[in-house]
Amino acid sequence: MTNITGGSADSAPPPPAPANPAPALAVAARRRSELAVRAASALCLAPFVLWGMWLGGAPLLALLTLAAGLALGEWAAMNVAAGPMRRPYIVAAAGVAAALMPLCAADPWWSLGALALGGVLAAVADPDRRLLAALGAPYVVVGCAALWVLAAGQEGRTALFYVVLAIWATDIGAY
Repeated sequence: MTNITGGSADSAPPPPAPANPAPALAVAARRRSELAVRAASALCLAPFVLWGMWLGGAPLLALLTLAAGLALGEWAAMNVAAGPMRRPYIVAAAGVAAALMPLCAADPWWSLGALALGGVLAAVADPDRRLLAALGAPYVVVGCAALWVLAAGQEGRTALFYVVLAIWATDIGAY
C-alpha cells in the first residue's frame, strides 16, 4: 500500500502519543487556587480602596503611597538578583518609592528621584533584567503620582473611579 506522497505506509511517521493530562490538570488546579486568593483579597481590600478614593485628600494620598511602595517592592522582587542583600534592597526600594510618591505628586521635579532609584535597582538586578529594573521605579512612582494629580482636578474623583474600575475590569478580564 502506498500513501499520497508515494512512499509506503510503513515509512510514514507513527501517530503522536496521547498527551499526558496530568500537567494540564495541575495548571488548572493552580489557577483555581490563585483565583480564590485573588477574589478573597479583592473582597477584603476593595472597600478600603474605594473608601480612600471617596474621601480624597490625605487618605487618598496615604493609599497611593502604600500602593507605590507595595508595587515597587513587588517589581524589585521580580528583578533584583538573588543573594543575601536581596530582601534589604526590596524593602529599601519599597520605602524609597513610598517616600517619593507624595513628593512627586507635589512637584514633578521629584520624578528625577524615581529615575535615580531605577538606576540603583538596575545596578543590583540580574544582568538580563537591568532595563526592566531601571524602568520600574519611574513607572510605579510617577504612575501613582499621576493618579493623585488626576484626583485633584475638577471632577477628579469621578475620573479616578473610572480609571480604577477600568483597571480592575481589564485585570479581571485578562485573568
